[in-house]
Amino acid sequence: MGSAWLFGPYYAAQMAGPASLLAWIVGWIAMVIIAMTMAELVCMFPVSGGNARFMYFSHGTLASFVFSWLMWLGYAAVAPVETMGVLQYLASVFPWLTTTKAHVTVLTHSGYGIAAIVLLLMCLLNFLSVKWVSRYNSVAVWFKVLVPIIVAVALLAVLFQPHNFSHFGGFMPNGWGSIASTLSLGGVIFAFAGYAPAIVLAGEAKNPQKTVPLVLIGALAICLFVYVILEVAFIGAVHSKDLAQGWSHLHYLHDSSPFVGMAEQLGLGKLKILIFITAILAPLGTAFIFIATSSRVAYAMSQNGYFPHVMMHLNSKGSPVMAVGLNFIVGLILFFPAPGWQGMVGFLVSAFVLCYVIGPICLMALRRELPDQKRPFKLPVQGVWSYVAFCVANLIVYWTGWDIFYKMAIAIVIGFVVLAIMRSTKRAKAKALSLDLYHAWWVIVYLVGMVVISFLGSFGGGQKILPEGWDVLVIAVFSLVILWWAYASRLPAERVTANLGALLQQEK
Repeated sequence: MGSAWLFGPYYAAQMAGPASLLAWIVGWIAMVIIAMTMAELVCMFPVSGGNARFMYFSHGTLASFVFSWLMWLGYAAVAPVETMGVLQYLASVFPWLTTTKAHVTVLTHSGYGIAAIVLLLMCLLNFLSVKWVSRYNSVAVWFKVLVPIIVAVALLAVLFQPHNFSHFGGFMPNGWGSIASTLSLGGVIFAFAGYAPAIVLAGEAKNPQKTVPLVLIGALAICLFVYVILEVAFIGAVHSKDLAQGWSHLHYLHDSSPFVGMAEQLGLGKLKILIFITAILAPLGTAFIFIATSSRVAYAMSQNGYFPHVMMHLNSKGSPVMAVGLNFIVGLILFFPAPGWQGMVGFLVSAFVLCYVIGPICLMALRRELPDQKRPFKLPVQGVWSYVAFCVANLIVYWTGWDIFYKMAIAIVIGFVVLAIMRSTKRAKAKALSLDLYHAWWVIVYLVGMVVISFLGSFGGGQKILPEGWDVLVIAVFSLVILWWAYASRLPAERVTANLGALLQQEK
């Protein structure tokens, strides 16, 4: 839990009204379905940066690179998103940190400088051991969980208007489509995405076979409880006069820090101070742990030959120093493609969920090629579960909209350029690694297909050629075709075993 609780209930209410409660439940279900496919894989192969390697085991070099690139990009984007969240809240006290352009809150030049300092400080602290990072997070987590509950209880006690759930356009004022958009752009999926470090860092945890499934289900359930009670409190505490023009026009004096605006309106001065403290500790705690996560993904990509060998350099505490430095540079760049917290979240969700399709695809392939591999956690009805997870992931990506997804497509093209450069190095030529193109054609078609569907769709600047309802059917059929193709394109058992053995030997 990071900055999502600070902004999610506000943006979700703006986009879907009281029906935002359904968005939180649907988002939770979606992420549990996807997470369980990853749980089986990480319990089979509890290595550092594990989900950057699963696709290499099952489909070889090119497929692995594409999804590892998306994964690293998504994880690297968390720190700037959380930093943006902190500065937007602080802007209600220090207005020189942000400004508004085209109704979007963006950083000023001074704000960008402060953001760079915050990112740099977190990167420097990450040069310490993972154990230290974990200890910090275990302290910050109490603020992350308890303060949103305190805020919710305070709002419920001071002002709760049940008629807000049925008046002002009804329970679902903007239709079912608003719930879909809320999942991707309202911060809902982003709010539940925090389980990723448990997967990436599983190789450095004790007893991953037992702890990983428990962490995934338990943490997501706790988050669902916190976000639902917070959303209920937020909706009930909105004054009727603020809804005169409907939920879509809801705003506060401090739109960049909505809970501060609500606390001021209700005369809750002490609650405002508590929100400020948590607005710093919670997002930075999440950013801190994701810097560690993304650096381990960069480390794993270097082992696979996708990044320069220098990314594997570890300091005395076992932290990949150059990988952390790379994340700092990328973090500074990521403030620009999708300005504002909400725009950055849409970009991040698109990258996150695209890389989560590793789960269902690799699960099916490795069940077939490694049937005797020890599976401490085994998912039932894996075929059906994998299809549903893949389809759900594709829908979430589609709902981010064309305005976001075309930027993700550009980022993917940049990834191919990076791969081409790495393939031209002496190190790559010495290894003479095959691209495994035959096993990766489905990846190219999959990404191009998602770009086309997004362009033709009805969300976020799409051409609206695919009407709502039909677009879901198109994605369902497309997902089935791609999943079957990916399964049919898996590496043979001997190659899977060889890839697995080589990388596990490197890990040792």
